Amino acid sequence: SPGATRTEDPPFRTSTFDWADVCPAGLPWTAEEPMRVPGPKPRDEVDVPMYRVGDRLYYRPGALAINGMKRIDAYLETGDQAQLDQALKQADRLRRHALERRDAWWLPFNYDYLPAGQRAPWFNAMTQGLVLSFFTRLHRVTGEAVHLEAADQVFASFLRLGQAREPWVAYVDDQAFLWLEHYPLPRPDHVLNAHLHAIFGIYEYWQVTRSAEAKQLLNGAVTTVRKNLPRYRQPGGISLYGLSTRTPNPKYHEIHVWQLNLLSRISGDEYFATMAARLRDDRRPVGRVNGRPQQHGAAIVGPQCRPGDPLVPDGSSSDPELHAAAQT
Repeated sequence: SPGATRTEDPPFRTSTFDWADVCPAGLPWTAEEPMRVPGPKPRDEVDVPMYRVGDRLYYRPGALAINGMKRIDAYLETGDQAQLDQALKQADRLRRHALERRDAWWLPFNYDYLPAGQRAPWFNAMTQGLVLSFFTRLHRVTGEAVHLEAADQVFASFLRLGQAREPWVAYVDDQAFLWLEHYPLPRPDHVLNAHLHAIFGIYEYWQVTRSAEAKQLLNGAVTTVRKNLPRYRQPGGISLYGLSTRTPNPKYHEIHVWQLNLLSRISGDEYFATMAARLRDDRRPVGRVNGRPQQHGAAIVGPQCRPGDPLVPDGSSSDPELHAAAQT
């Protein structure tokens, strides 16, 4: 099972990191204004968002997971049950949307994306990680086992290493680095923000389950970042989106900065904070940055976060310590 102890040596490079628990406000997608219920059109018959591609409407599973995490955050901030109800509708749609293959759940894109060589149904590590975060947070909010069981199934997709069999979103390259791929192709691009988003999903799952397999994947995926991060930096310029296409992108450069700061806090490795500062000096982030946590200071790290406890709306906890952690 996904939470079982893994005893064999992994087939990828790995290092040991000093993993810390980050409080809820320090996790991604917690700095957004509460969204209205229901959300904007287009949406389906139960108000779950849909997206137009050409002349048809589709579900985008990664966007649903992000929307769901924003709904959870709004519920925790306001206590508005309608926000949580909307998140639960989206979770139900993701369950129905998932494909079960290789003893794991895969969240498909059911439309072609030819610029990246993807034909429906296709999958990516970023979406798997976002959905993993979403189901894990729903479990923490509701205490219901069904959401953790869904998280177990999504987590299992990261254990099905490619590229020999499909589907896959994780693979080990010829230098024994573990990559979590945005576009699973014969020549993957190693998209940095997607690899990091997938790491954060595995991290949130590890926070709640303390899965030995999740920790092993974290150690491997973060080792890959540590050894390859200088390849993304362009001193005095914008960091690269991916290593094959080598395209600099201002939007993703700014995302890389907050992602590396968060990676430093959860892994206990100051190297990532140092590299985040160098990227920030190369090009200062401007304006709003998608996904950046609500709180991003060192004070959000500590055992008082108690990740095994359910999350509750501000002011509704009978435990003053837990309420204080929510206000951090």
